[in-house]
Amino acid sequence: MDLKTVGQNIKKYRIEKGIKQEALAEMADLTPNYIGMLERGDKTPSLNTLVNIANALGITSDMLLCDVLNACHAATLTLMWENR
Repeated sequence: MDLKTVGQNIKKYRIEKGIKQEALAEMADLTPNYIGMLERGDKTPSLNTLVNIANALGITSDMLLCDVLNACHAATLTLMWENR
């Protein structure tokens, strides 16, 4: 798994939602330091951590993994179609 890409996705959606690292950490029951390490790609998040972050951001977990999944494109198109 490309940890830098996953971290960049976490940061991208966090910023889009206007959430600071400290707030995301609190919502996902993590520390701000750990969120920073994830965003830099320094740590490997567990599945549970990824789900907690996705839930805190109000997004799907595949949105965090999109750039590292082979089937992401089809899932993204399906979501876009359903949200019309």
